Amino acid sequence: MLNEDLDRLQNYCDKWKLKINSSMTVYSVFTKSHVVAKKNIRLSLKGTNLQKEEINIYLSVKLDRQLALEEHIQDLRGRANKRLQLVKRLASTSWGADKNTRRQLYIGYVRSLMEYNLARQSISSRTNKDLLDRVKSQAVHFISGGMRSTPTAACEIHKNIEPLRLQRDAAVMNMVERYKRSDKSHSNRQLIDT
Repeated sequence: MLNEDLDRLQNYCDKWKLKINSSMTVYSVFTKSHVVAKKNIRLSLKGTNLQKEEINIYLSVKLDRQLALEEHIQDLRGRANKRLQLVKRLASTSWGADKNTRRQLYIGYVRSLMEYNLARQSISSRTNKDLLDRVKSQAVHFISGGMRSTPTAACEIHKNIEPLRLQRDAAVMNMVERYKRSDKSHSNRQLIDT
């Protein structure tokens, strides 16, 4: 059945003079079942068998088969740490940076990276979310000038920085509201209404 859909897609592309690069086209199976994940499905496009990929990258998000986003969050954490180290270096130079400048650098350069795809992060495990929360905690302590023993919540209040947990919840609520406003026939609306 999927091969028939691929043929239909190929015919559509041929009609409109579009070309699918079959050597770069892959497929992924998203499932929690290990049995289903081990199965190889024979899919072909223009006579070329499609390869199965365990981790697929879609709009810069690494999607694993269980949609746990584990590898994506590990990568995100590494990139956010690198950016935070750069902000720390800028603040420690001879001219330095005051707390407000450090806050603006964090929000514009580090937090903007961690906020990308924030609503999807809510489906990841608590352990994965904690990895990003630790990066944020380091940043907030650095920005406010607080010691490590200072509660993170106090630093967040001092510098008016919202916790990532609340930002994730707000992003999910905004997404649900947006889906509820769409047409009743839209698949996202049907997903929310069920």
